[in-house]
Amino acid sequence: LIHLNAREEAEFRASLPEKTHALLYPAVPPAPTGPGGEDIVIVSSNNSANVDSVIWFLREIAPRAEGVRVKIAGNVDAGVRSRDGALFERYKDWFLGRVENPGAIYAGARLVLLPTIDGHGLSIKTVEAMASGLPLIATRLALRGMGDGALTLEGVVVADAPEDFARTLKEAARAPAWSEARRQASAARAYYDAHFSAAAYERNLERLVAPLLA
Repeated sequence: LIHLNAREEAEFRASLPEKTHALLYPAVPPAPTGPGGEDIVIVSSNNSANVDSVIWFLREIAPRAEGVRVKIAGNVDAGVRSRDGALFERYKDWFLGRVENPGAIYAGARLVLLPTIDGHGLSIKTVEAMASGLPLIATRLALRGMGDGALTLEGVVVADAPEDFARTLKEAARAPAWSEARRQASAARAYYDAHFSAAAYERNLERLVAPLLA
């Protein structure tokens, strides 16, 4: 049995100990590591879990981080508008809507927010954010399906409570932006390269297949 994230591998391994199990993370295209900019961003598509998460961020965290402006890229705007029109109107200037090139959002950013409160499986947008090499503020759920090492990476701050998330956001907004070189050498980018790059996928797949061919 081949599993696409660490949580599912552990659950199935415990439930079906008589089977052979392997973890094979999917390959995710890399995100740009520069040139950088001043944007604090959330990248999110329009599904129920993402809408819940963005609404939680706007209701619980944004008011506690007064003075910080965030750009929310992706068609999640439609879901937020449908679910809570008044909230959307309050923050409508933050929403960029659907973007043709999400990579450009990461390229011009200084910080990525992952205020995830719902969802299952591996979070591809979290992997993309890691690939960008940017500092991240994330809930623990945003890092689901990864190894425990993802929770302690330098430059990745885990904050589940709104107060903690907002405090960390204000501190990060005042910190100097990372250079392109620092992003390329960041722990998050190294974690992406080791687990989610095309090269890592090919290497891991070869490791699984070679004994069978032999």
